[in-house]
Amino acid sequence: MAHSALSLRRLSVALIAALTISACSPDLTDAEHISRAKEYQAQGDLRASIIELKNALQKNPKNPEARRLLGQLYVQAGNGASAEKELRRAVELGVAKEAIMISLAEALILQNKHREILDKIEVPPNLPPQQQVKLMSLRGDAWLMVGNLDNAEAEYRRGLAIDPQAPLPKLGMARLAAKNNDLGRAERLLDEALQVAPEEGRLWRFKAELARVAENYEEAEEAYDKAIDFNTINISDLVDRALVRIERQKYAGATEDIQRLQKIAPRYFMTHYAAGLLALQQKRYAEAQTQLEQVLTLNNQYLPGYYFLGVAHLLQNHLAQAEENLSRFMTSAPNSVRARKVLALTQLRLGAAKEAKKTLEPVLLFQPENRVVLEIMSKIEFALGNQDKGIEYLQKMVGLEPESAEYRTKLGLGLLAGGESELGIKELKEALVQDPGLIPAKVQLALSYLRTKKFNEAEELIQSLQDEKDLVDSALPFNLLGALQLARGESEQAESTFQMAWEREPGNPAIAHNLAQFAIKDQKYSDARDLYEVVLKRHPKDLATQLRLAELDEKEGKLEDFRQKLEQAVSDHPESLAPHVILAQFYLNYGEFQKAQTLVEKILPRYPQQVDLLMLLVKAQMQTDQLTSARESVQQLLEASPSSAEAHYLAGKVALGNDDFVKAERMWKKAAELDPAFIPARLALIKLKLSQNKIQQAQEDAQRLFENYPDNAGVLAFRAELAMKSGDWEAVISNYEKALAQSADSSWTINLARAYWFSGDKKRSEEILKTWMSKHPGDGSAAYAYANLLWKSDRLDETIDRLRALLKIYPDHAMALNDLAWLLRNKAPREALRYAERAVKLMPESARMRDTLAWTLSINGNNSRALEEMQLAVAKQPENPLIQYHWAKLLIADGQKNKARQVLESLLTQAEQFPKRPAAQALLKDLHPD
Repeated sequence: MAHSALSLRRLSVALIAALTISACSPDLTDAEHISRAKEYQAQGDLRASIIELKNALQKNPKNPEARRLLGQLYVQAGNGASAEKELRRAVELGVAKEAIMISLAEALILQNKHREILDKIEVPPNLPPQQQVKLMSLRGDAWLMVGNLDNAEAEYRRGLAIDPQAPLPKLGMARLAAKNNDLGRAERLLDEALQVAPEEGRLWRFKAELARVAENYEEAEEAYDKAIDFNTINISDLVDRALVRIERQKYAGATEDIQRLQKIAPRYFMTHYAAGLLALQQKRYAEAQTQLEQVLTLNNQYLPGYYFLGVAHLLQNHLAQAEENLSRFMTSAPNSVRARKVLALTQLRLGAAKEAKKTLEPVLLFQPENRVVLEIMSKIEFALGNQDKGIEYLQKMVGLEPESAEYRTKLGLGLLAGGESELGIKELKEALVQDPGLIPAKVQLALSYLRTKKFNEAEELIQSLQDEKDLVDSALPFNLLGALQLARGESEQAESTFQMAWEREPGNPAIAHNLAQFAIKDQKYSDARDLYEVVLKRHPKDLATQLRLAELDEKEGKLEDFRQKLEQAVSDHPESLAPHVILAQFYLNYGEFQKAQTLVEKILPRYPQQVDLLMLLVKAQMQTDQLTSARESVQQLLEASPSSAEAHYLAGKVALGNDDFVKAERMWKKAAELDPAFIPARLALIKLKLSQNKIQQAQEDAQRLFENYPDNAGVLAFRAELAMKSGDWEAVISNYEKALAQSADSSWTINLARAYWFSGDKKRSEEILKTWMSKHPGDGSAAYAYANLLWKSDRLDETIDRLRALLKIYPDHAMALNDLAWLLRNKAPREALRYAERAVKLMPESARMRDTLAWTLSINGNNSRALEEMQLAVAKQPENPLIQYHWAKLLIADGQKNKARQVLESLLTQAEQFPKRPAAQALLKDLHPD
């Protein structure tokens, strides 16, 4: 009853304070504000008292008493830095050092400035004995915090020599005993102190701390209640009680404490810390993140803030931020087992399994039987492809707790993942023997039976799941039954069953996908889209559903929508691998090479060994003529995937681009050795031999390929290429048409159209590309090829229109930009220059782009820069005759005729055949009029 009355009185005081302290009253003097501050302090309203003291200092910034009191109140509020500032200012204004010495020491302790206490704060002999004892206790606390237990004990004994019953040095001795793991002595000393000073809040605080160490949170909360009752304005006790209440899941009480803290100490970092932990426990992860970020804004040295902020990010799948904060915590706390576990999980989800293993392995040295660590290590080994090692960890878990059905289930799943179906099923069965009601084991065993086509066994388990009380209203059994019916070929029943699952759980991504497959099969894309849209309303950023909607757009030829959805998925999931890979491949397919490279380079640091990303990077770099960079990237690729035929094939292409024919051959031979059925490598070797005039070897290899893989689409396309070289357009057309009958391919379609063009059937050539583009409206390569056919027909206005239309869809199509610049160089030179500049920015290593830019600059009257750009083009491709010819023309325009003559003479000597040779000869003749 008394406690309720006390609470009511405090509430009344708080309400009065809220009405009266909102602004500095102009009618009160600084002394009157100080008087009111003392009244509020006596009532336990710390915030109101601080506001009154600030009002006093507004009236008189040099009031020493206001500074002193404000500093002492900041100590009670836990704001050490502000307390120290005000106390030192008070001394400057004339307050005796002895008057603030204890408060200053407490302020320094709050900031962990223990050495400063020991070096600069001694115990003056003229202090009253009780104050000496208190200061000695604080110095003892400082020695304790720096790890010098002997000096700490000496300080506490000095205090006890003055007053053997003094509670604070006895508290210090109790802390020393606890430090030495003598908890019995610590409790005895604490009880002695409490008998002398039962209303000393610090004693109850330590009693609470001892209870927390023993994980007796009920006793800890009761002790904090006492500490708070006897020291109503001690912020630290209120924070710790909130934390204990969070630990006990007494969220209503924790909320009350936090709300009180937010009123009296809104800028105290521990106020935000407690609020952050409460939000974490209640799964309000975004709010937890906000609160914990505020903790570190107010105190960037508070390590637990980094740990829990990392956890908050991890629970929101913000993997990069989680790794950053957890790593920061680990730097200062490398022995934290919980931090290593969470960091390893984060790294594993980032795809950095090797780093995760390095993080977690040290824990196993000291805790070889830690079940959680063993489980995480098993996942890491599976991610690294070490199936046997992963299973070994799971087996160790089961060996430690052979009666654990949960561990047997995990072992069963591991065995299944490692391809050990029979052993995996055996473990799952054993788990169900130990716990017949273990739903996860039943589900996984049912799925295993479905995969191994043991339909009767699967049906029995699914029926038992339908009978589980916990799954009465669940969609899970129906989803499994639908999968069983589908596997049996009972499509109509399966669709009906999935519909029943959907009715129980509308918006479930897995069920939506199962139903969508029926709609897609019947080409009812709008029905499938509706299902996925329902999912996204309930789960706005479900990645699998976002990608499936994008896939629908691709099926319907809505490539711009496809691109937008992928870009949104990347934005929503900046650290997820799948959307980055799909979008980068899209950019590559449609000529946006720089975009593909930028996207890959952005995500690659998170997945440095990811083979798909490295392959995309190499391809993008090759397309933009970054051959040196491609050579470095392909080396990373080979290190990440030493047994990949495709990786060696790409390495050969990069070597060829760098004119390293020996290495190219070696890489392709290795690729063919790793996978004899990998046709691209074998084709590349044949082409290399042809380029080296090893005709007989090439023919023999080709003949073997033709005999072994006569109907392979790639081999047929190669036959078409060979026929193209000999001008046998009938064979070219025949082979490409056979290849395309097996597999739709943009490049083969383009080559087929070219074959018809060169065979003289230009109308058919144009029809092929138009038909392809009508089915694939977003195919930039085909659109670009069609524009080139128009150009060859001298339909220049149509070509320009086509290129402009292409750039509306793919504004970063560098080749289209370059060609449009060339076509417009005389008609619209300023517009042409804009296109040429953009093309070079996208492909800065391309000599062709530099050549066009140089020519366009010259037409726009910028000869000096034109020559600079042309020299860069020459440096990149010194043997390109067309670039040499253009260089000569620019030199002539700049008046450098002797230099131009040298370039032309060298060109005509070295290049016997090239389209502009007659023009180059005429130009040289003009330079020799005699």
